[in-house]
Amino acid sequence: MRNNQIKSIAMLLDLLIKFQSNPYFNSIVDKHLCTLIEKGIDLKDYFDSTLPIFQIKNEEYPSLHEDDTTKIYAVNVEKQKEIFGRYDDLIGNSLYVSGEEDVTMVPIEYHMINLPVTLTSDPKRFINSLTESDKVDLYENLTI
Repeated sequence: MRNNQIKSIAMLLDLLIKFQSNPYFNSIVDKHLCTLIEKGIDLKDYFDSTLPIFQIKNEEYPSLHEDDTTKIYAVNVEKQKEIFGRYDDLIGNSLYVSGEEDVTMVPIEYHMINLPVTLTSDPKRFINSLTESDKVDLYENLTI
């Protein structure tokens, strides 16, 4: 890629982040993420946006729980909407519940990593791209 093409892609990515930040639009970036990292395009704003990761806010997913541990689950779904209606299957059954009435409740957040193509088609390339990148600020991001 020539420099002007890289600048154009960076500008288009910036527009996508600012004006089309719905996670469904991430499919445009996801399939090219490794190439963007390898070309040195600044992706800090992208990773800080709601495109590659979004918070699940749904009444089925409670905002308070007695289990205050940080947990990471690998859940494979074909479409994002498949996480709704399956709280107990995906997460609920693995959270600790004491059964006591007088329990301290803590805030809990649910996030979904939205990189299906990158993480399934060639995860080694993704890791290698991140490792070889000189953009160390990417590692400060929740998605990474």
